[in-house]
Amino acid sequence: MSYPRARMDGVPRTSLTSPLVGCDRELARLTGLLERARARRGGLRRAGDGGGVARWTDTAAGLLEEARWSAGHGCDDVPQGAEGQAWLACAEAEWSRVRAAEPDPAPWERAVAAFAYGDSYERARCRLRLAEALLAADRREEAGAEADAVRREADRLGATVLRERLDDLVRRGRLGDPARGGPGAAVLTAREQDVLRLLALGRTNRRIGEELFISAKTASVHVSNILAKLNASSRTEAVAVAHRQGLVAPEPAPPR
Repeated sequence: MSYPRARMDGVPRTSLTSPLVGCDRELARLTGLLERARARRGGLRRAGDGGGVARWTDTAAGLLEEARWSAGHGCDDVPQGAEGQAWLACAEAEWSRVRAAEPDPAPWERAVAAFAYGDSYERARCRLRLAEALLAADRREEAGAEADAVRREADRLGATVLRERLDDLVRRGRLGDPARGGPGAAVLTAREQDVLRLLALGRTNRRIGEELFISAKTASVHVSNILAKLNASSRTEAVAVAHRQGLVAPEPAPPR
């Protein structure tokens, strides 16, 4: 038995022909490689490397093709069971992060449901991805509920790395929605204050979107609202007004 070949530029691969690997394990491996390819592609996209983005998109597409083939044929030309189908759902969700302009919660909802067969850790990991996608869709209440579920499961399993990733998401996405301080802070919503903080650091709309798990278009709307509320005609003026009103913390002085 042999699996269809795919372009795998820069992704280490092992033989796809040995039954000793195990079909479920092979699907898990392909999903992991797809996640790495997606992350590599994202880094190149942020760097403006169009050629690199295209190569890694092809790589991710090839990995998904292999995952679909493996799930449909198994080791004995029989479709895989619940575990294999769960890994395929995860691979499809990773692929959605490659092809979609904005994160889509639906594929991650399917992956979470698929891992309900019994793999608690992978189900929690998919729920973390689902929370990220919900944040990007500005469905904050649902994102918070998923984050709470991940927190409980990570603590139960003692999964410290998963908990650290969750804490980072909660902090960056302001899921805890802690009270903000500073005079005049009430003039802006919590999300607008997040955008303003990054605006003061010189971030572009695209970077603001990436850091806050929202689209660049949504970030642009928030920036426009900030300018209107602060009666500023430009981003630079808005940051200056924000500093005067104490809406953003001053930059720390460099060490002497």
